Amino acid sequence: MSECYLIVTHSGRIRCLLDKFRSDINKKIGKLGNWGSLVLSFDVDGNITIQVLSSGVKSKKIKHTEVNIPKRDIVNNWWYGKRLYIVRHGVASHNVLNKKGKMSLSGVPDAIMGTINKSSQSINGMKDTGLVEFGEHHKVKNVKTTVDNVNEHLGVNKINTLFSSDLLRTRQTMYHLLNNGLKIEFGKHKIHVVPCSHEVTHNPGKNCDDQFFNAMENLVNPKSTDPFKCNRLFTVDWSYYDDFYNKKWSGSRINRRQFFTENKCKTTDMMEGIMKIIERENPPVKKGGSVYTKRKYRGTRRKSKKRKKSISKKSTFKKY
Repeated sequence: MSECYLIVTHSGRIRCLLDKFRSDINKKIGKLGNWGSLVLSFDVDGNITIQVLSSGVKSKKIKHTEVNIPKRDIVNNWWYGKRLYIVRHGVASHNVLNKKGKMSLSGVPDAIMGTINKSSQSINGMKDTGLVEFGEHHKVKNVKTTVDNVNEHLGVNKINTLFSSDLLRTRQTMYHLLNNGLKIEFGKHKIHVVPCSHEVTHNPGKNCDDQFFNAMENLVNPKSTDPFKCNRLFTVDWSYYDDFYNKKWSGSRINRRQFFTENKCKTTDMMEGIMKIIERENPPVKKGGSVYTKRKYRGTRRKSKKRKKSISKKSTFKKY
């Protein structure tokens, strides 16, 4: 059994992450379309296998569905023996705008399209767009293909923890994945929002978060972006995201002028964010009891071993 995690994120962010493993990896694999998915499998020695599970909607031809990479120093050994499933979000409003700023959708009545295109101007330049919930771009088979391929690769395993970026469309995508049978551990209906997993422009061979045009990070207001229907399937945990940004979110993105002082993603990535969230949720237990899981020692330690054994957990520990 392997520990398995799943994150819904964005095209540029996926490509930027793959660049860190090997500079030619994106040329070998190609670009995932919306609803596309892949998995990073780490063996116990740190060797990596990258497998494309589904190419997604209107993706460019996937050249290689599997690439093997020897152990890399950039990967924390915490990942050894684990799997990370990565899904690109479903088709969002900004994905279907044509060059004139109007939505290009087939199978939608003209009257409805007229109303849609009146509002499309507000979509231009809008970062936190939602999924298109109608027409050819929202077919159940697109979702089912992703879910079926992930479930097949999981085998006897299940997803242990769910993650998303801070943008609405990733949580809406997660809603559809769960609603169509994604295999997760019982009671794990919570999504952790991961900093540094927002959309960026892929710039081959360079640190994507070190580019000026990617410096504006998405400090979105969770109260204004939690879709009602998502709350029926899961809760959204913003705690690590808030702590990462020192709770300075204000409902808008960081101003470009703050680039050199506020660009916290320059020295980290979403894999490190996932690792830290898991460690915070399940603190490691050291031999001798010096670190305790989900409980905190109260008061000073006793030197007497007999006294230490006689003290009950109820009287000496408290919850965080």
